[in-house]
Amino acid sequence: MPETHGRITRRSLLKASAVGGLGLALTPLLEACASGSGSTKSGTVTLNVWMVTEPSRTWIQDKMVSEFQKKFPDIKLNITKSDFTTYYQKLTTNMAAGTTPDVFMMSGAYFYQAAHLNALHELDSFMKKDKISLDDYFAEPSGEDEIWRGKTFGIPGEIDVLGLAYNKDMFDDAGIKYPDETWDWAQLLDAAQKMTKKRGGKDYYGFYSQNSGQEMWGNLLVQNGGSFLNEDLTKGALDNPAGIEAIQFAVDLIRKYKVSPSSQGVSSLPGYIQSSGNPFLTGLIGMKFQGNYEMALLSDIKGFNWDVAPMPRQKVNSGLGWFQSWVMGSHTQHPDEAWELLKFFVTEGQTITASSPGRGLTPALKSAASSADFVRTAPPSITSWLTSWDSHGSFGFHPAWFEYQAAYSSPLDAAFAGTSSVKDAIAKATPAVNAALQKYSWFSSTSVKG
Repeated sequence: MPETHGRITRRSLLKASAVGGLGLALTPLLEACASGSGSTKSGTVTLNVWMVTEPSRTWIQDKMVSEFQKKFPDIKLNITKSDFTTYYQKLTTNMAAGTTPDVFMMSGAYFYQAAHLNALHELDSFMKKDKISLDDYFAEPSGEDEIWRGKTFGIPGEIDVLGLAYNKDMFDDAGIKYPDETWDWAQLLDAAQKMTKKRGGKDYYGFYSQNSGQEMWGNLLVQNGGSFLNEDLTKGALDNPAGIEAIQFAVDLIRKYKVSPSSQGVSSLPGYIQSSGNPFLTGLIGMKFQGNYEMALLSDIKGFNWDVAPMPRQKVNSGLGWFQSWVMGSHTQHPDEAWELLKFFVTEGQTITASSPGRGLTPALKSAASSADFVRTAPPSITSWLTSWDSHGSFGFHPAWFEYQAAYSSPLDAAFAGTSSVKDAIAKATPAVNAALQKYSWFSSTSVKG
């Protein structure tokens, strides 16, 4: 996605463990949020609006706010921007205290906790009045991350989806056809083996594998017909053949087939330090599971030719996908005005997102994402990412999401380092995953649609 340069981004946030749950120390924004919403003068309303900030968002957010203010001069916006980690630390604190902004961004990792705390205002009545349908968005058919107990609380504003980024120069040098939607794990491995070589004193690797549920094994998991959690969302689900096989393949790419650098070896790749933590930018990696959220960063590649293809298949053609939504605070004193802003973000704001110079965010409104303004002609192939959404698998969001993801990740470090078998690592992780899930006994699959 964006230039990172030390900033907290969607990729680095989702690698982290829980940011402290709901017991965080109160921040100055708590008082500001509680007192800021209201009339500043007769006929004028002020709304508190919270946004996640990072370089790829700045142009889009400034443009959306400017255009909204032109259209609704009597609705003033008090904007608060924070990076991903700080944003959700502040938001969880405010939700626990019963105060929220009027309109704010929401991640699936926090949606269910927010809904459970009654921090969100239902949107169905507004949507019906203005004929806003989730069918027009890259939304979850299951209602995941937008519906709670039969009511709609969020509308997608941007989507995150994984695709297969590939170095065209390395493919050409090895005489391999570029990947497409027919590829499976065997073809991916075959291509990776052909591209892995030493040339000009540099080590070239055909693929980049890592202990990342987001950018590696979680995608293999859903491709192999598996899932992070069981069907009723009460237990971990990696301790079955689908999960074990998927993670074993991810580990084998490093340790058995040696087509990927290890977590220690990747840092020694020439240019890695300058890559903002993305080794694909070094030009020494043939393929990598890559999120569209780094599109702006990838679009700055000048040293080699590249593109993105749909994710490979195994039992199914799939990869991970999720979205960031816009929501309304349940305690807003101005729901009609707050709806006008939220509606603007998910309608006209989607057109603005599509026209942004770096295409750093992908609109969740299908018509905006498929527009000529967004698709354009320069790499990467936006349509490959959009196509991947059609078959994407769930990221397994849950109130315990950070906790159970961390419980999986820590034991798997040993498997990726070659000091534990995959089966043993998963066996060690599963009780901790289950314990994290059990802390939220109020949550199950039946809670989503009600």
